[in-house]
Amino acid sequence: MPVLEILRQLSGEIPSDAWFTRFAIVDGKGDAEGYADSASALIPLLAASPLLGDVSFLSPITKDKDGKEKFRIGFTVK
Repeated sequence: MPVLEILRQLSGEIPSDAWFTRFAIVDGKGDAEGYADSASALIPLLAASPLLGDVSFLSPITKDKDGKEKFRIGFTVK
């Protein structure tokens, strides 16, 4: 499945207060970085996607000056 198709489907599943600043898939493994009001809420949403597996944080959540949580999430493509 093309990366753009995966990104399009995921963008419909994440809340409107969350966005990706970087999204990459290489050899079936993905990495997404971005911001959200609640980054921890993204894990169950992404894990519920039929496209992804092994969803987990790759780094600790940090907050920016506006209070948004910066995240980095890894996953595999099914």
